[in-house]
Amino acid sequence: MNLAETRYVLARKSDRETADEYISWLLDIGMKPVDAQTSWQAASGFVLDYNPALGDSFALSTAKELDGELLVGSDDDYDDVTDVRLTSSPA
Repeated sequence: MNLAETRYVLARKSDRETADEYISWLLDIGMKPVDAQTSWQAASGFVLDYNPALGDSFALSTAKELDGELLVGSDDDYDDVTDVRLTSSPA
């Protein structure tokens, strides 16, 4: 989950203050941000290797760094990605 994208999507649907409240709630329930200092180089590698959007490349690099699994859409944007465990959401 990309906090920057989450915030702007929420703010567009409501307002910045409400978006910030939701972000605070996510952090309160245990979501832990990953510092971009530790993932920027891997993110750029994903862009070079697979050409995802920049935000998606940070999601990929974070999942890889945490040895986690990334929930992705049902489209074929990630079909070639083999470096990260992926789970597709239903269409």
